[in-house]
Amino acid sequence: MGLYDRDYVRDGNYRGDDGFPKPSQWSVVTWLIVINAAVLLIQMLYLSEERIGTVTRAEVFAGHIYLLLTYQFVHADLWHLGLNMLMLHFMGRPLLSRIGPKQFLGLYLGAGVFGGLVQILYSPHPILGASAAVFGVLYGMISLTPWQEVYLLLFFV
Repeated sequence: MGLYDRDYVRDGNYRGDDGFPKPSQWSVVTWLIVINAAVLLIQMLYLSEERIGTVTRAEVFAGHIYLLLTYQFVHADLWHLGLNMLMLHFMGRPLLSRIGPKQFLGLYLGAGVFGGLVQILYSPHPILGASAAVFGVLYGMISLTPWQEVYLLLFFV
């Protein structure tokens, strides 16, 4: 394939003046990463040590069902966010190309809600983060491509 046959070279409207893709061209994965990062930034700048957005069994049983969605965007710190978003980036992009944006978003949010429900049934402690949603994406990728080899860099060892 020649250079000018590629979408990112041929379509002049895809990139802005700075060379980066325009927000209107961002994928669902990119939007989820940006939203998660923005929520952490807001937490760090304005909320100090308060853990607003976490979910507990008591809150859900009191009728605050929406917390099963919102807790997925609240992270404990930069490491927590970074590792979740790194996994989302590398597993989410190939899965998104296979199932499409609507199904991907449904899987991501649905896995997060399911993971939150399971967690609050077994633990009274507050939960937060996108780990359940990200592992749902990982499971979706594993289900669609069970033969795919994945190499993990264990840089913490």
